[in-house]
Amino acid sequence: MTAPTRRGARAIAHGRHAAGAILAELGKSAADRTGIDAERTLAARPFFDAAFPPGLAAQLPDDATIVCRCEEIVAGTLRTAIRDDARDMNLIRGTLRCGMGACQGRSCAATLARLLMEADPNGTAPPAPFRARPPARPLPLGALANMTGLDSELAQIESLDDKPQAIVGDDAHA
Repeated sequence: MTAPTRRGARAIAHGRHAAGAILAELGKSAADRTGIDAERTLAARPFFDAAFPPGLAAQLPDDATIVCRCEEIVAGTLRTAIRDDARDMNLIRGTLRCGMGACQGRSCAATLARLLMEADPNGTAPPAPFRARPPARPLPLGALANMTGLDSELAQIESLDDKPQAIVGDDAHA
C-alpha cells in the first residue's frame, strides 16, 4: 500500500478526529469502538455456522437432484449431456435450456460449472460463464392491445407494390 498523499493524509486525520468526537459524545473511547466492531461482526456467526455447515458446498448433487429449478433439469441430465461432449455452458444452455428460465441462470450456473469441472478434473480454468442476455419478461397480449402513444398513420399499409407477385400455376412448394 502506498503512502497517502498530503491531501489524503489530511482527510484520514479529519475522519479520525470526527470519529473520536462522535465516540466522545457517546461516552466511548477508541478502544471501545474496536470491541464493538468485532462483537457486531461476530454476532451472526452462530447462525451462519448452523445454516451452512462446513463441507456442505463441497458435495456435488446426485443425479436425481434438481439443478435448474426454472426448467426442472436434474443433475443426471446435465451429466449425460456433459458425457456426450457438451463441454460449454452456453452449449448446454442452448440444448437443455439450463439457465434460460426466469432466473437466467442465477440459481444453476455455479452448480453447472462445478459439474463441468467434475467431468474434466485436469482442466486448468473454470468454464466460461453464460453469455449475458438482456432481461426479458412475458408481455400479456392485453398490454399490447391497450398500448397508447402509437401513431395510427404509421401502422397503415401504404402499398403492396414491393411484394412479389405469384405466378398462377407456378407453385414451387407443391
